[in-house]
Amino acid sequence: MSLVGWSDGGITALVMAVLYPHLINKMVLFGCNSYITETDVKYIEDIRDVDKWSPRMRAPMEDVYGKEHFKELWNGWIDAYSSYLTNHDGDIVKERVKEIQHRTLIIHGQKDALVPQEHPDYLHSQIANSRLINWPEAKHNLHLKYADEFNELITEFLTKDSS
Repeated sequence: MSLVGWSDGGITALVMAVLYPHLINKMVLFGCNSYITETDVKYIEDIRDVDKWSPRMRAPMEDVYGKEHFKELWNGWIDAYSSYLTNHDGDIVKERVKEIQHRTLIIHGQKDALVPQEHPDYLHSQIANSRLINWPEAKHNLHLKYADEFNELITEFLTKDSS
């Protein structure tokens, strides 16, 4: 099985690769991190108030969860995210990513306002069989804005023989 993980999905892929390495073939990670810093918490706290989000970003979540329930879920997620800093010294899987041996493609939007460059750099330095691609103009939602390029890149990576 190969995993493609964005944001929290990327964190989930990292956790799965550490805990169940025998199940994973390749991974694609983007917009994710293996640890949380004070800066990361500040970035997330800066977007806590969903009423300040653009309608374009907020509407899909409100459509699914309802306006008030989405606010409640979002605040709960931010509290849980922040607790990793206070309760686990920020470590999600930071100390274990070096165990990952799978071919891993890490894609980072260099204008990502949620995930600073240090995170993909760290992942690349710790995952021996990884490749890092930085997209200078891309943000956190790089797979949406650059869908054709993104899909072509990961399709080639996932379907190419690993030898």
